[in-house]
Amino acid sequence: MSRDVGEGRPEAAPSLPVSGLLHLLVIYIIWGSTYLAIRVAVREGSGFPPFTMGALRTILGGAVLLLLAACFLWPRAGAATSSTAVNELESKMKNCC
Repeated sequence: MSRDVGEGRPEAAPSLPVSGLLHLLVIYIIWGSTYLAIRVAVREGSGFPPFTMGALRTILGGAVLLLLAACFLWPRAGAATSSTAVNELESKMKNCC
């Protein structure tokens, strides 16, 4: 759609960058594939009830987010931090793995 800017000339609509479209495509594929996996897994004879598959989807998604946070967001060894909660959580993660 275009808007009239006064002298009869329409203003060009802003275009989406290619990187934005690629990000949307990735979200579309990942999000859609989880629902497809649930649909296939809850078919008769598959052995998984719908609630179990929904719970597994949530747990796996949380585990992936926790892993990403551990890799990219938590401070590295030797970095100065002001939060004792972050330090405590980091030490617990080091002790359990």
